[in-house]
Amino acid sequence: MEFSSNFPNFIAESLSKLKETKAKQASVFYLTKLQNVDFKKIVLSLFQAYEKSFFWSDPLNEISFFSFSEFYFVKENGKNRFLYFDKKIKIYFDPVFSNFKDNETIPFAIPLYFVAAKFLPESNPNLWKSFDDLYIFSPKWTVIQYKDNVYALNRFFITSDSKEQDTIVKFNNVLNSFVEISKSNVELENPKFANVDIKNPKEKKKFAEKIKIALEKIEEKELEKIVISRSVEVPFQNEPKIGLYLFKLIDQYPECKIYGFRSGKSTFFGASPETLLRIHNGTLLIEALAGTAPRGKDFEEDLKFEKELLESEKNLREHEFVVEHIIEVLKNKNFDNIKIERNKIKKLSNLQHIQTIVTAPISNEIGIFEIIDKLHPTPAVAGKPQQEAINFIKKIEEHERGLYSGFIGRIDVNLNCDIVLGLRCGLIENKKLYAFAGNGIAQGSSPIEEAHENELKLQTIVNLIKNEN
Repeated sequence: MEFSSNFPNFIAESLSKLKETKAKQASVFYLTKLQNVDFKKIVLSLFQAYEKSFFWSDPLNEISFFSFSEFYFVKENGKNRFLYFDKKIKIYFDPVFSNFKDNETIPFAIPLYFVAAKFLPESNPNLWKSFDDLYIFSPKWTVIQYKDNVYALNRFFITSDSKEQDTIVKFNNVLNSFVEISKSNVELENPKFANVDIKNPKEKKKFAEKIKIALEKIEEKELEKIVISRSVEVPFQNEPKIGLYLFKLIDQYPECKIYGFRSGKSTFFGASPETLLRIHNGTLLIEALAGTAPRGKDFEEDLKFEKELLESEKNLREHEFVVEHIIEVLKNKNFDNIKIERNKIKKLSNLQHIQTIVTAPISNEIGIFEIIDKLHPTPAVAGKPQQEAINFIKKIEEHERGLYSGFIGRIDVNLNCDIVLGLRCGLIENKKLYAFAGNGIAQGSSPIEEAHENELKLQTIVNLIKNEN
C-alpha cells in the first residue's frame, strides 16, 4: 500500500495544516493496514459492546466491514424523512485531512456512512423503538477485511487545541486492543433456545386465510399485487453472540449481502438477495427480484423448477409489476439510456428467483435519497397500486414491519452506494428472535403454495438458529 502508515507524522502534519487554514477544527480519516489481527474475533467481541454498531459483508467480492462508535449521525422520523437528506449526507466538516486522498492503490471504496430505514414511518413503534425511521451513521472506527488483509479506518476531529501525543495514544490503544482480542479465546457457541415450529398448522392456516382475503381484493380489482408477511418468535435463555450468526450467513448465503445493525440492545440482521439501489462510477443499478421457486434435490429437478418458474404466468406477472415500477420511476426522473436485462434466474442455497437488472447513467446532480424517495417501497415489498397495498398491509398484518422490508446499506466517500432491501431477516430484542418473511400475492396465487414458500424464506433465519443445537 502506498498510503502513509506513519500516524505520528500524519498527525503532526495535519495539526500544522489546520493552523495554516485558520479553521477551528478538521475532520480526519486515517487508514492503516493491520498485522496479527483476527477480523472475526474482533466482530464477535465488539459487535454487542457499543450503543451503535454496523456489520456489512459482500461475500462475492470478498469484503466485510465492521463499524462502531459514532462520529456523526443523522436521524429522521415521519413522512418527510427523505426530504433534504441528500444535502445532509454531504456534510464533510471541511477541512478534511486523510492519508489516502486521491490514492488509487486502495483496493476498496472507503466507507463514509451506513444507512438503515424502516418500511414505513412508525408513529408509535413498540418492537422497533430502538430504531429511527431513517438513520445514517458515520463511525469513528471501521475494521475492514478485504480478501486476506485487514485494515482499520479511524475518523475523528482535531482542533487547534488537540494534543498530538494524546491523539497518538488513543489511536494506539485501540489498535493494541484489536491485537489483544485476536490473541484471546472467543466463545464460539450460542445459548440454546426453545424450539419453534414454523410449520405450525394453525399459523399456516392463519397465513393462508390472509392470502385468500388478498386474492379477493385482487379479484375485485382493488389490488393487482400485495406482499403479505409473517413473523415468528424464538425465545432465548440468554442473549446470543450475534456475530456468530452473521458469519454463518456469509457461509450459507454467499450470493447475498449480509448485514447487522445494532442500536441499543436491539439487533437487526439478515442476508438480503435484492439490491434496491447501487451507484458506482456514474452508473445506477436497481434489481427486481420477484417470482420464487424452491431449489431442486439434484441438477435435473433444479432445472425443472427453473423452467416452471420462467413459464409461470403468476410469477412473471408479479415480477413485471416490479420492473414496470422501476422503469416508471427512472423515466419520471428523466433518466436516459435505461438498459434492462430481463428474466434471469438468481439462485440462492434454498430458493431461486426471477431477476431483472435495470441500469442507467447517473449524474452527480441526482441524490441517492431523491431516487429512493420515489422508488421505495417497490411492488417487491408492498404491492400495486402502492398506496392501496400499504393500506391493506396496515390492516391485515398484526406485527410491526420496522426495518423488515425497509432498506439497509453503505455509502462511500465518493457518494457511491450499495443499498439492499431488508429481507430474509430477524430482529433480536430482549432475549427473543423475531424472524420475518413475506410473499407476493397476485392473480393465480395458491394460498397453500404461498404458505409453503413463506416457510422456506423463514428458514433463512430460523434454521440458522436451529443449527446451534
